[in-house]
Amino acid sequence: MGHGGRMQEVEILDLLSEPELDEGPPPRRTGRWVALGAVAAVVAVLLVGQSVLDARERAAIAALADVPGVVGTVDEHLQVMRTIPSDAGAALWGLGGSAVPGSDGSVSYSWLDPTTGATLWNAPLLGPTPALADVEHVSGLTTCDPEVATGATDARAATRIVCLVTDGGVEYSDEGAPKLLPAKATRLVVLGTKDGGVLGDWPIDTAAASLAVLPGLAVLTSTHDGATAATAYDIGTGEQRWRTVLKDSRPSDQWVSAWISRTDDRLVVQVRDNRQMVVSADGRVLRDLTSAQGSTFQGWASDDSAGRLMVLAQASDGTSTMTVVAPGSDPSQDRVLDGQHVTFGVDDGSVPGLVLTTDGKIRAWDVRSGKALWSSDVAMFADQAMVLRGRVFVGTGDAVSALDGRTGETLWTQKSESSRYLVSLFTDGTHVLASVAAGGELPSVIVAYVPSSGEKVFQAVLPSGIEQATVFNHQLVGYDSGTGDYAILR
Repeated sequence: MGHGGRMQEVEILDLLSEPELDEGPPPRRTGRWVALGAVAAVVAVLLVGQSVLDARERAAIAALADVPGVVGTVDEHLQVMRTIPSDAGAALWGLGGSAVPGSDGSVSYSWLDPTTGATLWNAPLLGPTPALADVEHVSGLTTCDPEVATGATDARAATRIVCLVTDGGVEYSDEGAPKLLPAKATRLVVLGTKDGGVLGDWPIDTAAASLAVLPGLAVLTSTHDGATAATAYDIGTGEQRWRTVLKDSRPSDQWVSAWISRTDDRLVVQVRDNRQMVVSADGRVLRDLTSAQGSTFQGWASDDSAGRLMVLAQASDGTSTMTVVAPGSDPSQDRVLDGQHVTFGVDDGSVPGLVLTTDGKIRAWDVRSGKALWSSDVAMFADQAMVLRGRVFVGTGDAVSALDGRTGETLWTQKSESSRYLVSLFTDGTHVLASVAAGGELPSVIVAYVPSSGEKVFQAVLPSGIEQATVFNHQLVGYDSGTGDYAILR
């Protein structure tokens, strides 16, 4: 080395300051420490700033933990933690249990352990019934629903299960319309979730064929002489609370009875001419949805977390609309949006009031005003979407795209590999996660992307036999199409 390996001292002051013009006393050698102190201060500020940013990021991720559809941390090493049999899926999906038909036409109700799917108890509901024994061609009408609070999606907190128990059913054949098998006896049965004990057992209208459960109420539909009746019973006493008659104007042979479902604190009754009627919890008819639409096809969906009822319609020319039904009885407050509904698997509320539809492009709407916000040509059709920290992530058959939630600007797009297709889109708070199935010999995978940039972080191969994965109750759930079983993954 040129200087014999000696280290040469350099004063930072000499490097930073201008040369002196006059020769005075030599300066005190404090400059290096001043400069070093300034550098240290800058570094400290940067470290503090980064620490604040990291803390904010951790807080933002933690805040997502309770948002429906968000799963725990996912990495590239996936394994099966436990398996839940196919016939115990009701536990996995938060239904608590299910009515189980027997080969002799009997029916029992099984309450399941939500962690393992094991049967905790079994309660007989209906004895051997020859008319229902042919399970390949006959479907019984006995059904049960746990009593859950408005907006709840998980039945594990329920204390009562309400059952419509009937020896009636529906017979299906390869030719012709389904045929109703009239019941000879129908009962309303209430079970306790603790041990399956019978809390109530009352005879009701034998024509009852469908059940919905509101807090404190069991509401059943029955059909008599071309009219549908919705009748509410007190779950605690079995007493009738109210009865509302809904006329069928043009009954269809394809609908053997009327069907009822619950959405938030309202009821939707589909009568036999394929009309949907919205009924309040006290029996008032709020809306006749189909007559307002005049469409050739009708269906509906609900967003219980936001309390939104959405009517889906398709006209004879193929155009689709989605009507967001106002809570009250005034149709002028409805919002009619062009396109088909796009489901949000995750919505953290960072773009309030956002609804998406698709009709050859992606359209964004403000559900509160019905105003069109933006449209995007990033895809002709969207399978599903996710709202996360101000961005909208859209999943199509072969790609994931990120859009600005306010403007619709495309931020990034990532295409799936050839022969792979998107099954579900979700997040662990840190990554955008896409469950991607494959054809042929290729394995199915979960692909992780950076939300801000779309950079691919990792690709995790699903365990052997698992073809797809989705999220429920913050768990990553895989499905084995070979066995029909479910697998909890981590």
